[in-house]
Amino acid sequence: MNRRIQPTSSFIKRYINENNVSQKELAELTGYTEKQVSLVLNGKLKVSERFAHALSVAIKGLKEDFILRYEDAYQNQLLNDEAFLNINNYKELSKKYYFSKIFKNITQDPVEQVNLVLEAFKLDNLKFLNNILPSFKNNCLFSKDISKTDYDSEVISVWTKIAMKELTIGEEPKKFVGKDVAKKILKENKELLNVSDSNDLITNLKYIADLCGIHLGFSKSAPTTYIRGLTFACDNQLFIILTDRFKKIEYVVFAFVHEMYHIINGDIDSLSSRIRVSSEINDAEDIANLNTRNFLVPDNIFNNLKDKKNTTLSEIFSIAQDSRASNGLVVARLHDETKDYTKFWQLLNNFKIDFDMFGN
Repeated sequence: MNRRIQPTSSFIKRYINENNVSQKELAELTGYTEKQVSLVLNGKLKVSERFAHALSVAIKGLKEDFILRYEDAYQNQLLNDEAFLNINNYKELSKKYYFSKIFKNITQDPVEQVNLVLEAFKLDNLKFLNNILPSFKNNCLFSKDISKTDYDSEVISVWTKIAMKELTIGEEPKKFVGKDVAKKILKENKELLNVSDSNDLITNLKYIADLCGIHLGFSKSAPTTYIRGLTFACDNQLFIILTDRFKKIEYVVFAFVHEMYHIINGDIDSLSSRIRVSSEINDAEDIANLNTRNFLVPDNIFNNLKDKKNTTLSEIFSIAQDSRASNGLVVARLHDETKDYTKFWQLLNNFKIDFDMFGN
């Protein structure tokens, strides 16, 4: 895809900002009203020859002919964009598959959105997306209770395919160490999960994944669902994606260990084309959940809490110490088992992704 030309208004805005000229000053220098200048700078009005001339006189270094050539190139791009989007049924498909949500943290440019989908699915025309999605979706397992839209699984299929493509860009191949070794590595590095800082956690999880020969990426959201994590294989490589859906470090830790157990339990391997979604309800999910709980806060220690609904802070601290887990991880398990999410929130830590795998 050729490099996109930014709107002429963006180019002009950047130039006047670099020269410390305000919108009011630009109006005075060009002889236009502030409202007229505002309309041009916000892309509501085309850059006319008269405005380009006034701008070149007002701002030293800006040439009238350059501004007009730039504007012509941008207008030609708009015409080409319109034709490209029409050919690919963009309006219909973007509405049907919630592109606004899929691409929320990636790009708002419709042409870039179409090209990302075309590249991810190896299509020549987006019209064929309707035909190819069912076969891709059949290789994915989705929970029935996560749907917010009629096209939920299709939306997640597109998002997942985009995520797969973005996560594989620039990644060197990794050799998976095997289920038994991965389980041992996870156990040996359990203390690395007891952190309260997002950046530290991301670093530690990537370290563990790297030791296991697994690629790990983070996303700010998975549209239309409550998905916290998913595992997939691509080109004989294993990948895990975690989202910040529930905004707490302890939940991200749980999601990571959960996905690791899907791999350790053999639910997926590097040759598998199936994608495991962490909110899925089936035997494999139940087993992975039980494994994760028992790994983070062992049953034989946690079950010492005889009255879980009236647990005290001192009991949480004691269980955490005996479990080699953070206080927050004990609270997370307590919340999950009692379904009372109102207590001890001060012991949970906020999770925030500064830069996700889409570069945002």
